Amino acid sequence: MFEYRLKLEYTLSRMKTITLLIMALLFAKIVYSQEPVPSTLPTGTNEQKHTRHTANESNSNNRGTEQNPVFIKEISSDISAEKRDAEAKDREQKASYERWTTISTVIIAAFTVILGISTVLLWVETKKTARFTGLTAKTMQETAKKELRAYVFAIPDKDMDHGYYWYRSVPLIIRNFGKTPAYKCATSLYIGVFKYPLENPISNMFDHASLLATSARPVLAPGGHVRQYTQHIDLDFSQIDGIKGRQYAIFISSEVVYIDAFGEQHTTRACFYSIGEDFGKGLLANYHEGNEEAEG
Repeated sequence: MFEYRLKLEYTLSRMKTITLLIMALLFAKIVYSQEPVPSTLPTGTNEQKHTRHTANESNSNNRGTEQNPVFIKEISSDISAEKRDAEAKDREQKASYERWTTISTVIIAAFTVILGISTVLLWVETKKTARFTGLTAKTMQETAKKELRAYVFAIPDKDMDHGYYWYRSVPLIIRNFGKTPAYKCATSLYIGVFKYPLENPISNMFDHASLLATSARPVLAPGGHVRQYTQHIDLDFSQIDGIKGRQYAIFISSEVVYIDAFGEQHTTRACFYSIGEDFGKGLLANYHEGNEEAEG
C-alpha cells in the first residue's frame, strides 16, 4: 500500500512537470507565430511638416500651369495582387494561430482532467493509508498487551501426595505464566464424583455457586505460583471401585479471576479428572471440557 502511494505521488509530480513544460512550449509557439506590430516612425520635425504643407499649398495653386503641370500615373495591377497575397497570408497566420490555440487548450484540458483524477486517487489512497496506519497501530497495541500481560492458570501439582487417600484434599498450582504481575488474584476450587461418561456438559455440572474460594493474592509476580487445596471429601468403597472400574470419575474444577497490568480483568477455568489406573496412582488429566479463558 505504501509503495503504491509513493508511485502515485511520483507519477502525479511528473505529470505536473510535463504539463508545465507543454504549456510553456505552446505559449512560446503562440507568441512567436504572431507578426510583430508595425512601429510608427516619425516623419519629421514641426518645421519640416510646415514647410511641406506650404509647398503643397503652393503646388496646389500652381497645379495645371507650366510651373506645375499635371501628370497622370497609371498604377499597375500588381499592387492589388500584392494586397491579396498579404491578406491571404494574414488569414493563414490567423488560422494557424487559432489552430495552435485550440490544440493547446485541448492538451491543457486533458492534462487537467488527468491531474484531477490523479489527485482524487492520491486523496483516496491517503485516506486508506491513514485508516490502515490506525488499524496497524491498534493491532500492534493489542499484540503488545497479549504478549506482555499476565496469564494465570491452575495446573496439577507434580509433588502431590500419591498415597491411597490422595483424593481427600487435592493440591493444585496457580501459576502466572505471563510477563507482568497479576493483581487481585482470587482462586475457587471444586471437587466431586460423577458418573462417567458425563451425561451433561461439564458447564451444567459446575457453576460459580458450587465453587469454594480457597485463596486471594493481591499480587502474583511473573513466574510466581501458589499451592491451593480442594475441600476434603470422603469416598466409600463402592465409589472407589466404580472409579477404578471406569464407571465413575473424580472431577476437579478451578476458576481464577485476576486483573492484568493494563487494568483488564480476566477469568480462567480449568477442569481435571482421574479414572481407572490413574486414580490408583494419584494422577490427574485435563478434561476436554471446562478449560477456557474469558475477559471480565
